[in-house]
Amino acid sequence: YYKTDEVLTALGIGEALVSALNEKGIPTPLARTMLRAPMSRMDVLTDVELKDLLKASKLIPKYNEVTDRESAYEMLTEKIEIANKEEAKEKAQKEKEAARKTTSSRSSSSRRSTSNPWIKTLSSPTVIRSVLGILGKLMK
Repeated sequence: YYKTDEVLTALGIGEALVSALNEKGIPTPLARTMLRAPMSRMDVLTDVELKDLLKASKLIPKYNEVTDRESAYEMLTEKIEIANKEEAKEKAQKEKEAARKTTSSRSSSSRRSTSNPWIKTLSSPTVIRSVLGILGKLMK
């Protein structure tokens, strides 16, 4: 193993101390290594060079096409919209049924009162009191 403080000051151009992780994720001891100079240039590619690189790439046929797949957000939004529409339909249907029930109950009660006005009159509290009063006088 190295004395790190001594090796760091003695490193030359293109040298470095490197540590990596083993299979279990444990850092390995430092190792003095030589670095390789980059094999690229710091310049803009010409159109010809770019086309040559694209032709040689194995990934271009697979990833060159633009596909607009449906995202999870779009799927969830669609499901929510469908659920909201169904709820609105159910609510409208319930309101229609409630309106039908109230109109049918109103019409049936108005039919009863208009079809038998005598029953309504005879069952009024005033008529009942009068009849009971007359019966009470007759019984004396």
